[in-house]
Amino acid sequence: MKEIYRNFIITFLISIGISCGATYLVTSSQNGYVAGFVVLPLLFLFAVASLILLITGFVCLALGKKSAPWLLLSAVLLPVSFISSALIAKYFEIGAYHEEPMISFSDEATNLVLLKEGMTNKQIEEFWNKTMSLERADGRGQDHLPGVRTMGQETAQNGRAVIMFGFFPNATEEQRQFVFARVKSSPMVYQLLENQSMKEFNTSSENLSSSSNSNTPKKKIETKDSKK
Repeated sequence: MKEIYRNFIITFLISIGISCGATYLVTSSQNGYVAGFVVLPLLFLFAVASLILLITGFVCLALGKKSAPWLLLSAVLLPVSFISSALIAKYFEIGAYHEEPMISFSDEATNLVLLKEGMTNKQIEEFWNKTMSLERADGRGQDHLPGVRTMGQETAQNGRAVIMFGFFPNATEEQRQFVFARVKSSPMVYQLLENQSMKEFNTSSENLSSSSNSNTPKKKIETKDSKK
């Protein structure tokens, strides 16, 4: 009887260990989207392994082998424990399944970059990728500039393209000034508005086509040609 318990525990631990190891590969992915693609081949592998164990188990059962019940048990435990652990990881938002809270740009974006009139989609994309972003070390795309938490694109009332961005609460002053300097150095930038949400901007009485006569406080508007 003790041997049965021992074999059951060994079979259970091996099956759970393999399944949890596979789940770790899923949760250690870059994000939930990538994790979804990792799950598919793993499910296929577990299905094949389970089928092999099932067939082997029935063959051993027909031959009267003592290992038959443990092979059959493994055939069931492997896929079940993998699917269960993956669902648990998703429910508790472990690793790649962690979801960031939604952020309202209209209220949270605190800085607006007004691009010059007539900017093409290609030029806007270039500004986004080369000025407002940095190449990743592995060469796979871009990341936001240091300290930048959110970034989006809007269109002003006169059709001018607007890039809005906000900082992390713990962003350092050095990071903020680095971003501002990078924005103001771009020849595509018409104005940089600090500490102003998109909602305030849309309801403002400022006429962008004649902004040189604007009564908006200067501390909220900085052009790329502003002198320090």
